[in-house]
Amino acid sequence: MARAELEQVMKDLCLAVKADFIPWSKSRHAGDKDRSLNWKVGLWRRTTITNVSGYSFTDRLILTTFYTAGIAHCPSYSQFDHRTIYAVEAIEAETEHGKAVTDKPGFMRRFGQPILPDPCDVLYSLSCDADAIDYSTFDAWATNYGLDVDSRKAEKTWRDCLEIGLALRNGLGEDGLRKLREAAQDY
Repeated sequence: MARAELEQVMKDLCLAVKADFIPWSKSRHAGDKDRSLNWKVGLWRRTTITNVSGYSFTDRLILTTFYTAGIAHCPSYSQFDHRTIYAVEAIEAETEHGKAVTDKPGFMRRFGQPILPDPCDVLYSLSCDADAIDYSTFDAWATNYGLDVDSRKAEKTWRDCLEIGLALRNGLGEDGLRKLREAAQDY
């Protein structure tokens, strides 16, 4: 039910998520122990403008940010036993190329459809990040999330989240942001 609510709000607000894949080796997570799928995502809103000849539509970029999903979102993860050598190699290929591996063990590597993030997952993540606008100070936000108030890394995260929240409020309006956050609450 929560997915349906989030999809409806996305439709009502005329939102679209567009994503550009970033190879794991070139992502901000390249040094991490675990691989991940990485994208630069843009949240777009279609607006209708009435002009002398009728209506015209304009897509307006609300924000761009980076989005990451774990290897459980790789098609090979669920298609094969992810603990086998073949599955590990397929997941490595998918996190590097951003396309689903379509071959079977022992065949030459082939790729299929691009792997895209789930728009509802992206909106949920952005909605969670937007919570930062509810805190008047970094200290209040950090304390609520159990983070060290003396951490520069935590403060950067708060500023990034604050920027996302403000961009969403600016692009959707106060009422639109409220609807998005309510729909994402139980996702």
